Amino acid sequence: MIRNLIFILLILLIASCGEESKTAIKTPVTETISLLQVPANTIDKSRLNYDNKVSLWTLDGKKFSGYALSYFPDSTLKQKIGILNGKKQNETTDWYPDGRTNIRPFTIWENCMVKRKHGLLVPHTF
Repeated sequence: MIRNLIFILLILLIASCGEESKTAIKTPVTETISLLQVPANTIDKSRLNYDNKVSLWTLDGKKFSGYALSYFPDSTLKQKIGILNGKKQNETTDWYPDGRTNIRPFTIWENCMVKRKHGLLVPHTF
């Protein structure tokens, strides 16, 4: 009987030496992500050049930062696109002729991750 007890204790001792405790307290990792801000200046979208091969908005050959606006024939706002350093940033808002809006979030954070609708994060390269 004692021999069986010693054998069981020996097996338990050997089994417990090979693993770290599964109940170890894990320290949560917190990360601060800074949202990049688009400057408040605006320009008519038709004045900008867009290179769809590299997804870059430029004005006079320089990367544009600000909001690109387009209008309906009656001069009401049709679209507002946030642009930072030539790339879409924050959100694009489209207005329908009846005044309803369609907002499409698009954010590039300083850590080069893109946040799209539904909170999906994907890497972005410049």
